[in-house]
Amino acid sequence: TIRSNRCWGKKDATEEELRNFCAFYGFDVKSAWICLTFSLAGCGSKKAEVRKLLQELLRTYLPEGARPFFCTNEQLACCYDLFPARCHRLQALHAVIAQAEQTSAELARQGFPSLPIGISACHEDVRDLGRALTESLTALSSGEAGPKPHSFLHELPRRLLSLEPKASSELCSHFLAPIADFDRTNHTELLRTLQMYLSCNCNASLAAKELYLHRNTMTNRLEKIK
Repeated sequence: TIRSNRCWGKKDATEEELRNFCAFYGFDVKSAWICLTFSLAGCGSKKAEVRKLLQELLRTYLPEGARPFFCTNEQLACCYDLFPARCHRLQALHAVIAQAEQTSAELARQGFPSLPIGISACHEDVRDLGRALTESLTALSSGEAGPKPHSFLHELPRRLLSLEPKASSELCSHFLAPIADFDRTNHTELLRTLQMYLSCNCNASLAAKELYLHRNTMTNRLEKIK
């Protein structure tokens, strides 16, 4: 357990500083990771007990193939779930949300108060360590008090509608970049298919006609995009 995340949140930390920090504490920078942050503000005198139980439960409900890395302070308990590099980002996110839900349910079953939970997007660049923590804190602050986990990515639609400057680039980074990467690797046209599907108001038949595709081919491409 690290009882400090000063380097995590240090905006001007160099890549070398981050790598040295990770090497010292045993954080595997060759992994992908998602950060879960629990607020301990409502735990009163039970913070130490809740912190210990949280670590046990998060290990119990850990997604398959992942490893936990914990860092805490007096007000927050953070867990970085480390996944194999180049994992499916959204599948990993769904698994972490399920882990958080199971952990929250078990805490309630044992009589502990509901803890607000924030979850970051999936990252695999050492320079995004602080970003993952910031995203989880953003999701934490945007959610209502209660056991339901709040994901940073699920906040993107609201942030897009409120015209936040970084929302569009974050949407592209987390949702469109993986599709573009798949197209480059496999010589497919999923991104173009998605563009046409959206321009046709999500009418698959019309999009297939515009792209000169069989309806089944269009359906298969949409499933691949999902």
